Amino acid sequence: KKYYIWSDDAMTGIYFDKYLSKKDIEFIANYDNYGKVCCFKGFDNISVKYTTNSNLDIDTQLMLFEKYINMGIDVYGYVTFVTPTLDNLRERLRSFLVKLMKINNYVPLRIVPLLISVYPSMKNTIKDNVENNINNQFYVIDEWMNLLHNTYSVNELNRNITESLY
Repeated sequence: KKYYIWSDDAMTGIYFDKYLSKKDIEFIANYDNYGKVCCFKGFDNISVKYTTNSNLDIDTQLMLFEKYINMGIDVYGYVTFVTPTLDNLRERLRSFLVKLMKINNYVPLRIVPLLISVYPSMKNTIKDNVENNINNQFYVIDEWMNLLHNTYSVNELNRNITESLY
């Protein structure tokens, strides 16, 4: 109990069910100093596809996140807001927010935007449109913050991220 254990999860598959027994999962869920941080690879299928260049979709990531919560795991999240388009941004983000709130009303307050940066060593090797798409995240973050401020009270927004979901 002296150390806090944190594990990251890319949410590309759920391995708890595959490799751990029910007893193992219960031990983890009941361990006071353990938290799992899951990384949403975008906020909708457009951004997830762009970020991962795979068939991973947002609903699969949301299902995995909810599954961890239902296991009793203390779960938090990152989200990458890089996107190739800002079209219908408010609606796309609102959909993400609603899906998170269906899991639990306070789940969005446990999700932190993950800043994606262009490092000097990358600067000469990436295409201009890639850098523009990375820079789109700042517009997305602004809109995300507006949505949160329009959805939650000041008291709710000031909740400690570690406060219970229930």
